[in-house]
Amino acid sequence: MNAQQLYDMMKKVQEPKGYCFNTDTGRVFELLDALILNKQRYGYMGCPCRLLAGDRD
Repeated sequence: MNAQQLYDMMKKVQEPKGYCFNTDTGRVFELLDALILNKQRYGYMGCPCRLLAGDRD
């Protein structure tokens, strides 16, 4: 999955609930790329603003 695919998937789910992405698409895609990288490294999409480890607990 790439950032565009994740964006499209999340947009489909969040818009009906009244949520939207920030208008700074450059920053949005940086964060989505970081989420994908964390998924590859640790097995889950942990927030890039937090220190992660392989164990979610």
